Amino acid sequence: MRFDIVFLMMIFFISGVIAGSSSTTTEFTVKGCTFDFEGTSVGVAAGSCSITGDAYGYFYCTEDFNGLLTTEEGLGCSMGEIDFVLGDSDCCPSGMLCNKTGDGTFKCVDRIDNCINQNNKADCDAIGCLWFDITKECVDSASDYGCNYYDKEEDCVADVWNLGTIGVGTELCGSEIECAGETYSVSEDGCECKWNSTLPDGKRCKTNMIGTQRYYTPGTVPDVFECSTTYDLEECIDGFQNYSWIPSSSILGGFDGGTTSIPVECLEAFNCVDGSGIRSCGEPLIRVSGFSLFSLFMAVGLIGLFYFLKRNSKI
Repeated sequence: MRFDIVFLMMIFFISGVIAGSSSTTTEFTVKGCTFDFEGTSVGVAAGSCSITGDAYGYFYCTEDFNGLLTTEEGLGCSMGEIDFVLGDSDCCPSGMLCNKTGDGTFKCVDRIDNCINQNNKADCDAIGCLWFDITKECVDSASDYGCNYYDKEEDCVADVWNLGTIGVGTELCGSEIECAGETYSVSEDGCECKWNSTLPDGKRCKTNMIGTQRYYTPGTVPDVFECSTTYDLEECIDGFQNYSWIPSSSILGGFDGGTTSIPVECLEAFNCVDGSGIRSCGEPLIRVSGFSLFSLFMAVGLIGLFYFLKRNSKI
């Protein structure tokens, strides 16, 4: 075998060895179906898919609380709908799409390209991504956007991207929160995009969440309050994003007829106080397995060194 061929093969072997990867996970549990995933318990609300860390999109809980594993053949990743259009589901894990198999069932499959590389709606739809008309972007999931993506009242109320339940700041939707000695439920029906015409442009469509007292004395009015929040999102860089939020709250019922206020610890538990943080964002890049940018530079450098030495050997 020629020396230069052996040399090139050695380069790509080295490139594969030095390549690596990392991941970030978060935890969140809701009531509905319960699944075991890598030794941990994952809760999923009825009619939705798992949103917990590495288990994101792998499980689907039907309305009658039957659990489905979306990565196997079945109706899981189609959200239980037989009449399904590619890209409609937000159920599959990031970097995957829900597709119909030869026998008419559905499963999550890997995308052949990244959403961000698509420049028009047709190409975006073709690989199961979402085309956002306002920003002219092809995105992996609506979960990286907040309700203030909508700049018109009719779009905010319609919420065609379901940002009020799966967008930024909706992690508590479908859960129960304990605070101040009470339990408050946050139903998915109580999560929505809500328009406020008195706010500045770009902040009028807010993420709205309603907390309802779970246990109360019969014949009395349960404590009910809402939290409306505007999220400011910075650029998504290397899978992470700085963001901040400014909320407002109001009593909708109970609280002794409004004579008592919402406990501060409940506002804090609902993230209904000013704050900022860093969140995971974006889609995983599709790349050749075991090959990184560092490996590419290393390979190019070794190739250059090889031909430099080969040229000098002829002098």
